[in-house]
Amino acid sequence: MRTPISFITVFAMTLLGSVFLGIANAASQDIGLVPGWNIVSTSRVVANHAFSATEVFSNFDIYLVNAASVAGWSTMAEVGQSEFTPLYGYFINNKTNMTQILTLNFKDDTTPNERLFERKFTKTGWYSIGVANPTYAVVQNAATADTNNVTSILDSLNGNHSTVIDFTDSDFNTSPSSVRVGDTWKAAVPNDLNSLNDFRETKGYAVYITKEEALYSGFQNTDFQPVILSISPTSVIAGTGEFVLTVNGYNFTPSSTLRWDGADKETTYVSSTQISALILASDVAASTTVKISIFNPAPSGGTSGEFNFTINPTPQLDIALASTPTSTNFVKGATEVGFLGITLRAVNHDIKINSIKVSASTVVGTADELKSDVLNLKLFDGDTQIGATGSLTGTEIPSAIFSSLDYTISSGASKTLIVKADLSSIATTNNKYALKVADVADVSGVDIVAVDPNGNEPTYTGFDEISGPVITVLNAGSMSVATAPDDVDSKAGIVVTDGGATQQVLSKFRFTAANEALTVKKLKLLVNNDSSTAAAATSTAEVTRVYLYDGGSQIGSTSGYSVIGSGAAAGDVVIEDLNWLVAKDATKTLTVKGTV
Repeated sequence: MRTPISFITVFAMTLLGSVFLGIANAASQDIGLVPGWNIVSTSRVVANHAFSATEVFSNFDIYLVNAASVAGWSTMAEVGQSEFTPLYGYFINNKTNMTQILTLNFKDDTTPNERLFERKFTKTGWYSIGVANPTYAVVQNAATADTNNVTSILDSLNGNHSTVIDFTDSDFNTSPSSVRVGDTWKAAVPNDLNSLNDFRETKGYAVYITKEEALYSGFQNTDFQPVILSISPTSVIAGTGEFVLTVNGYNFTPSSTLRWDGADKETTYVSSTQISALILASDVAASTTVKISIFNPAPSGGTSGEFNFTINPTPQLDIALASTPTSTNFVKGATEVGFLGITLRAVNHDIKINSIKVSASTVVGTADELKSDVLNLKLFDGDTQIGATGSLTGTEIPSAIFSSLDYTISSGASKTLIVKADLSSIATTNNKYALKVADVADVSGVDIVAVDPNGNEPTYTGFDEISGPVITVLNAGSMSVATAPDDVDSKAGIVVTDGGATQQVLSKFRFTAANEALTVKKLKLLVNNDSSTAAAATSTAEVTRVYLYDGGSQIGSTSGYSVIGSGAAAGDVVIEDLNWLVAKDATKTLTVKGTV
């Protein structure tokens, strides 16, 4: 039957009297203590220690689980200790209601025999133990990948113990280095020890000893190799001014030096888990990758692994006037009129466009007419509107801002954005308007504001001002009709028939819509037997039916249209509800075919 761990309150307790003496080259280790119970250990010989709060009874209790004690646990003084000792686990009750730091300052002039540890258990029962085995133990703040080290670390107790308990299991997934005594513990028996989380330095555990005089062993190395876990920032833009680089990790000492591509930098020691260094503007003048490492001098010597720091090339956004739209005429009431095209190229980074400001100007007209005539400004990428619809505001120079665009252009890619607007149905005829990006700054964006993925504003290159075409307001459009110049089919004047079975080309006409899109709704044709422009009253139409084509596509009635066969209207063809659209400033050819 297992004997439970008994936490019996001991009132006659004496705290350690150690204080931090500040050894210049000494290695140290910081352990965070949350409010309540924590379980800690040391992996090395400690010279002295310090708490971040005053070490008094009202702030801290320190106990060891000790089966040799009648109470089941003991103070450090009761087991003859004046300092934290390897292979022992210490329960520390932080009563300050806030997280405190325990700093262990290690002895740096140990002899070989001092670096070999042994602990004897005089009675059976529960003991709190620590971890001191650099070959197998996982270091503080290391990753959570499981190495199954518990069996190896407790090998010297093989056959002399039963249950082992990890008091910190409940916090492991979120904070693997936490020493808080959790609400849920995890136990394992000898043949299942590696089901426990890896044993870590600075943590304490409990073991039930089943044989008196059992021995537990460990050791420490002389080196104290620093380890980098993270750096901040991880990158800057070439040309950035001086900044402070912060390195987080562990095994840092007051004599640790940050190395920048192998060169020593003036280093500030913050704690055993953090140091910093001032990086000069000259260090980041050009884009490259720099190797960051930390060097600890002897006797607690060693050099960390390297960590990459990136100096990125300066982000650049090239801005130019797009080839479209161009100066043209539009009738009042026209919608989504193209006023301005902007081509944006992200030169060497992804660039996110945050806002674009466009200003309006009048070539003919007033500012008030401009604001009432040019409405509903929109920004388009192709057929897709970007951002919200805006309107012109302001007195002397009306403008509109497209903000919160969150529009990203991939590195090396170009995008063309078109600013479109509606013309009021009561716009002033013959007024002329234009839009522009009035101020494209070099370094800090004014009318165009963008950032790279790290939040750095790019250098803006290209035009200082992007001026769009002049748009002229007209009252209405017009349609012109003429014989198509490519009408070679009907010019011969002879139509060869096959008994009415095949449609023959009678004529081709060019319809041109000027200044707005126009729809041909009604059309009247005259099909004559000769070249005259009117049929005689006694004429008889030889063409019985006509068909209309736009290129190769038939339009209008698929069954064609009847030709009046005789009388004064002989040859007339009346076509209604044709609804044939000719786009603005476009020309379409209408082909007329007939059966004879």
